[in-house]
Amino acid sequence: MQLPLRARLPLAALITSLLSTASATAQCPGPDDGLEDNDTCQTAVPLATGSYLGLFVEKLDSDFYVVTAQPGQYFVAKLRFPHAGGDIDALLYDAGTGCTTSLVSSTSATDDEGLAWLNTGATAATYILEVQVWGGSAADCANYDLILSNEVDPCTLPDDGLEENDSCAAAVPVPIGASGPFWVDKFDLDYYSLTLQPGDTLVADFFFCDALADIDVILYDPAISCGGGSGSGLTESATATDNEQITWTNSTGAANSYIIEVYVWGPGVGDCNLYDMNVSGPTGLLGTSYCGPAVPNSTGLAALISAAGSPVPSTDDVTLTVDQVPPGQFGYFLAGQTQGFFNPPGSAGFICLMGNIGRYNQVSDIIQGPSGSIALDLGAIPVNPPTAVQPGDTWNFQCWYRDSGTSNFSDGLSVVFQ
Repeated sequence: MQLPLRARLPLAALITSLLSTASATAQCPGPDDGLEDNDTCQTAVPLATGSYLGLFVEKLDSDFYVVTAQPGQYFVAKLRFPHAGGDIDALLYDAGTGCTTSLVSSTSATDDEGLAWLNTGATAATYILEVQVWGGSAADCANYDLILSNEVDPCTLPDDGLEENDSCAAAVPVPIGASGPFWVDKFDLDYYSLTLQPGDTLVADFFFCDALADIDVILYDPAISCGGGSGSGLTESATATDNEQITWTNSTGAANSYIIEVYVWGPGVGDCNLYDMNVSGPTGLLGTSYCGPAVPNSTGLAALISAAGSPVPSTDDVTLTVDQVPPGQFGYFLAGQTQGFFNPPGSAGFICLMGNIGRYNQVSDIIQGPSGSIALDLGAIPVNPPTAVQPGDTWNFQCWYRDSGTSNFSDGLSVVFQ
């Protein structure tokens, strides 16, 4: 199974490199590495999976390696180097063909290369990996790092535990911090929701092996558009390399909701891949979403609840916000200490609380779509009787709102106070 890399505009630069600026720009920095002489197909050096750093290759002195793929797994080779220091390419051959016709190659005009080949046989298979400097390269030689691995075919793996988040309406709150792995394929996209406060800057990194399948990322403002594909969002990251990153600053002057779409690039051969995420930027957010995604309302989107402020009850500084409520529809925030899951008669959605449930129904607390916020009085949560929040307490919140003759609910939010 061939997994070629597609041609796209190269990255202007990479922030990090394992090579120094001097070795990246010098002509033939040398000396040759300790795996020589592996200059021909016949003298290829066997390499196990792992990382090999500080290797050296010249136009007239290619490097050849004997590599192995386990049955039913991909052999994956990643080459790390700055393109400005020399244009390195990689080719993979069947070990029995004498390195005449490559099975797969990686020949981009950017930093780094990567290739993958699936061993569909029932036994381990041996291949020859060639690393060469492209004949038209301005530099005659280059340094590189080589990372070899065997990877399980992602298309044989089950979907991740955040499903079903396959549409804008079914977006789940994005995990903050490092998380994963998550699974995505061409026909099963992943959508994540988040709220940025005024001035917040989102930084979201996605880590994956591009040679298995090419993952791209788009950020949408759902009030403008969502799910329209490349060119329809606020920003996107769609390189032909490992990993993607999106950044965005909320300059609207008010809290704003966003949707992240993660997808596999359609024309690529790989259909499925795994990825990890590291998301930062939302400030002052409290709590953990549960009971989501909520049932979509008449706008086609699911209402999202969030909280900002301090988890210390004595500061009395918590604000609840709900987004993506149908415009003009009113709603109430609910609170309780016991989680539940029940579809009340006449409602399209599910209440995610049970037992002693309080409702913020004062005139000043009633929200009106498409979004609304209230500042909580932590000294008197409106359950029966009104109860003050104590350190160590867990309280759960939700929004209940009207929608075109019926009612619906947001997802739930659980906040642990300190």
